[in-house]
Amino acid sequence: MPPVIATAEMRTVEDYRATPEGTRHQLVEGELILMALAPNLYH
Repeated sequence: MPPVIATAEMRTVEDYRATPEGTRHQLVEGELILMALAPNLYH
């Protein structure tokens, strides 16, 4: 049986810009990553 190759869709800057205002995302090598908030204002 041949191996299954998973293909993920690469995200672009347009996808990053389309994220909702107030959420923190990072675009790394075509993957959009939701970032956690800082634990306090002075972090």
